[in-house]
Amino acid sequence: MKKFFFITITVISALIICAFIYKISNSLNSINNNYYKIHLIFLSVILIGSIITIFLDNKKQDYIIIIIISVVFGLYIVESYLSIYAPSDRLLKKKVKIYKKITGKSYDIRSKYEYYKDVQKNNKNIALFIPPRFYPSEKIYSLSGISNVKTILCNELGYYSSYESDRYGFNNPDSEWDQPEIKYTIIGDSFAHGACVNRPYDIASNLRRLSKNSVLNLGYSGNGPLEEFATLREYLRPNVENILWLYYPNDLEDLIKELKIDVLNKYLDNSKFNQNLILKQKEIDHRAKKIILKKNPINEFNYFQFIKLNNTRGLIYELLPDKYKPSETQIKIGQRLSKFKQILKETKKLTSNNASKLFFVYLPEYSQYKKKYNDTNYQRIKKLVNELEIPFIDLHSLVFQKEINPFNLFPFNLPGHYNKIGYKKISDAIHKSVIDMKN
Repeated sequence: MKKFFFITITVISALIICAFIYKISNSLNSINNNYYKIHLIFLSVILIGSIITIFLDNKKQDYIIIIIISVVFGLYIVESYLSIYAPSDRLLKKKVKIYKKITGKSYDIRSKYEYYKDVQKNNKNIALFIPPRFYPSEKIYSLSGISNVKTILCNELGYYSSYESDRYGFNNPDSEWDQPEIKYTIIGDSFAHGACVNRPYDIASNLRRLSKNSVLNLGYSGNGPLEEFATLREYLRPNVENILWLYYPNDLEDLIKELKIDVLNKYLDNSKFNQNLILKQKEIDHRAKKIILKKNPINEFNYFQFIKLNNTRGLIYELLPDKYKPSETQIKIGQRLSKFKQILKETKKLTSNNASKLFFVYLPEYSQYKKKYNDTNYQRIKKLVNELEIPFIDLHSLVFQKEINPFNLFPFNLPGHYNKIGYKKISDAIHKSVIDMKN
């Protein structure tokens, strides 16, 4: 029985080593090679150790089994602790103290679902924001939320932001769809969507104020490049002067998930493909409401990640030198950039056919202003966009680099989306850059 135990460990270690060797041979970036190599060395030690243990006497095998069980048990105790007191919880505690000190008020510490249930008691016409990929369907793949309803978005500033959704479930005053001319159409993820501020502090509202014209916001939290392209294909109006593609550094990670979704790939493979989502809003509303009534899937405990010791491994990675840290966006980066380039090419063609002007807006992340930030992907994206001759609005150099303390543009100087000041400054820079580039 003991030999079978160690033989099992040997076989599992050997299979994982083969998997890591395959990943190393298919990785196009040295950072990931180093990340895989450190795992390879660790697993090789386990493999060799388990082989040797098979031939040891029973007493020594007993000691080794006790050590293994103790280590595994200890790791899951650590994982349990980190799952209960996750980094997000520690970040929340910091915000609670700062918010109380600044405003004298109490930070709303309710979960999004708890807040929704409390508010719903007095307002039945209310909904939660849920990314469409959380409720896939064989019939349609929606790209927006529930229409004509107060939608709860997020809380990073002490209160839950919300908005009245338009006829198609986006964050706009509904009248924007009836305007004869649209100065800007915005596409992007949560930053375009308006997280986590109320109107008139989001980018779209700021641009309406600056341009004194209509602005249509098609951004939606959780979207990646392929969903954003699909959104343009479904909802782009013919009377749009400028299209702003808002890019955030995690977009390439989102692209990993999107490329596995057949219906999204159809937008890229077939220039005539369309789901006619504008005509299917009732179905989109119905499906999204059913999900909210069941339970908010975003807050469900992830047992698979717990088994994989996700939080514990993350804590260990933080202690490693940068070159040994995992970087999901680096894996097969050449292939992903190639797909992203194809998406931007098709977007440029689409906007040109629509007699609109496309602008690519780079949104910096919080970690970009910490020490030892690896800006390889930033440089790659900038080069790719320039090669496609798409005007590049670099908010890193236009706004954040000019700040004495760029963290002032984030909630309480902590990681998250931009605060009201941050959104205002980047909106000013976007509007001025568009005017300058078109003159």
